[in-house]
Amino acid sequence: MVDDRGDVTDIGLPEEGTEGHLTLLIAEFLAGHARRAPGSAVSWTALYQRTRRLVDEHRQHWRKSVTQPGAETAVTDATIDRLVALRLAVRSADGVVPLPAIARYALAAPIEARVRATRRRTSEP
Repeated sequence: MVDDRGDVTDIGLPEEGTEGHLTLLIAEFLAGHARRAPGSAVSWTALYQRTRRLVDEHRQHWRKSVTQPGAETAVTDATIDRLVALRLAVRSADGVVPLPAIARYALAAPIEARVRATRRRTSEP
């Protein structure tokens, strides 16, 4: 089922703006974690640190209020709220557990890099 008009849900992903971009980046971070340690939680501390690094990296493109000291807490909480509402993650006593559906936001190596790696493996003695 496709909801082209957005009538079925009030939350979308991806969305434009700071929150939309951050949500995609955090989803990718959680997807990578899920690949390495399925079913385990990412601590809130790790999520806040990741958000702070992302804010530093994207500050010239994002709204100024997210660059204020401590803003990473509120923006991370809102991001996780969105991912939970989309059923891509759940909160646990240990932090946030990415659900299997979040894997669609994982980044894969570019095709050229995968082809080169395959060629190296097949040409090795």
